[in-house]
This record gives sequence, C-alpha cells and structure tokens, in this order.
Amino acid sequence: RLADFQPLLPAEEEVVARLLSGNYDRLGDGSRPTAPDPSRVVRAAFLRFLMLGGEPGCRPHEKGIRITGAWIVDTLDLEACHVFRDIGLIDCHFEATPILRAAIINRLFLDGSSLPGLEAERLEARGGVYLRGAQVTGEINVSQSHLGGNLECDGATIRVASGHAIDANAIELRNLLLRGATLRGGLAISGARISADLDAAGARIDSADSLAIDGTEVEIGGSVVLRKAAAAGEVRLVAS
Repeated sequence: RLADFQPLLPAEEEVVARLLSGNYDRLGDGSRPTAPDPSRVVRAAFLRFLMLGGEPGCRPHEKGIRITGAWIVDTLDLEACHVFRDIGLIDCHFEATPILRAAIINRLFLDGSSLPGLEAERLEARGGVYLRGAQVTGEINVSQSHLGGNLECDGATIRVASGHAIDANAIELRNLLLRGATLRGGLAISGARISADLDAAGARIDSADSLAIDGTEVEIGGSVVLRKAAAAGEVRLVAS
C-alpha cells in the first residue's frame, strides 16, 4: 500500500504526481546523477510497488513506469514477478544490482544508467532489453532468457573483475547488438538462438580468460558483424 511508504521522499512525491501523464518523469535535469541528491532519491521498494500495479488512485500509466535521472537506493527485486507494462529507468544510478530473474515483463529500458550488474536469468520479455550507453561494473546475466525483441548494448561499457561481462548462454532473441560497446570480460553465447543478427561493429572485447567470445552450438539466422571490432582473446563461434 502507498501508506507503507509514507512519508514519501520528495522525488517519490513528484513521481506520484505525474504518474498519469505517461511522459518521462525527469528528476532534476534528467541527467544521470553522480551523488544521492535528495530531490532525486527513490526507494527501490517504492518503484516495485508501482511496477506491480500500485493501488487505486496511484497506478502507473498504461505505458509503464518511465523515470529519468533517479538515484535508486536498495535492491530493485522483481524476481519471478509479472510486470506487463514497460520498465523505463533511463540515466539512473542504481546502488544495488537489479534482480529480474525468472520475471515476465514487456520491455526493459536501462539506457544511460549506471549499475553494478543485472541478474536476469530466465527472463521472459515480450520485447527487448536495452542498455544503450549504460555503465555497468558487474556481469549482465541474461542466460536462458527469451526475448521477443533485441538485447541492445550499443555504446555500453561493461566491466567485470573476472568471468563474463555478458552471460547470454542459451538465450533466445532477435538481434544481439553491441555496436561500439566496451566489454572488459568475455561474451558468452553458447547455445544461443539469435534469429537475426549478432552485430558487434566497433566493439572492444577484452577477456581476462582465453575467450573473448565463447559461442558453441550457436544458431544465428542473419549476419555476424565484427567490422572494426577488437578482441583480446579467442573468438569462438561454432554452429549447432
């Protein structure tokens, strides 16, 4: 209930006041925050409440939750949840890794956001997952996920201390797009089913292990584009 979150934080009051507009709710100037400005701080549990439907008089627009420029505290935990509207958290800063493991969603937009990783194994999305221009300091795990659209990480920077920057093993999706991305850690796509293209034009993939791209038993229905890409490590793509 909304009463459980009273008193609302200033940014949360602004979000509630603008819920019905369907427009992006820009907190501050909408740019990605670099510090927890009180006018931008939003609790993850409050966002979860809204994403799961809210309550009468406090329900999200049919287009979904769309917020830019928030500083999100605590963990946004949507594990095994059904979210039938879009989730749009653009140019936000996440203090903790969002969890969408085994969730069923429409589309997920994290463009331009900074986050310490994404746990989204076995995610089912009607559309795509978007991290264009995101800054990520941990693994993006979308293994065994089913996307009706694309996984788009164009221009993103994803860094891990060891292991995979992106674990997309056994994923099913339309396009995997990494154009201009920087991955400090490998790309794992073994068992993936990509109905259209794998496009990593201009990407830089540096793996601390031996494999920059580890893809065995992969199905790619379209093209593999590695034009002007650079890989530190072996690129292994073996058809199923």
